[in-house]
Amino acid sequence: MGQVAVAWVIRNRLYSGRFPDTACKIVYQRSHDDCQFVFTCEPYKRVQYGKIEDADFLTIAAMVLYSSYQIDPTGGALYFASRPFKDKRMKFIRKIGNQYFYTDAN
Repeated sequence: MGQVAVAWVIRNRLYSGRFPDTACKIVYQRSHDDCQFVFTCEPYKRVQYGKIEDADFLTIAAMVLYSSYQIDPTGGALYFASRPFKDKRMKFIRKIGNQYFYTDAN
């Protein structure tokens, strides 16, 4: 369920109009030296240790990005984190698996 939720964050960003205009650009977008999607910062580590099943995630991403009948489990989240945090600019939506999902406060 966590991978599905993260794929929904990508979709939500894509349709928000406030992020890059393709899923690939969103995934590889950086904020200073920070990467939202860890595998874009450590691609060789991911492959070496097999932490992400590429085929599974690609299937999930395609289902979420190109399907119009699914329900967004994140409630419209634009951000996620592996630890909870407080930021007045962010509104917590929910926790799914080990991830915490947020949107803009306003």
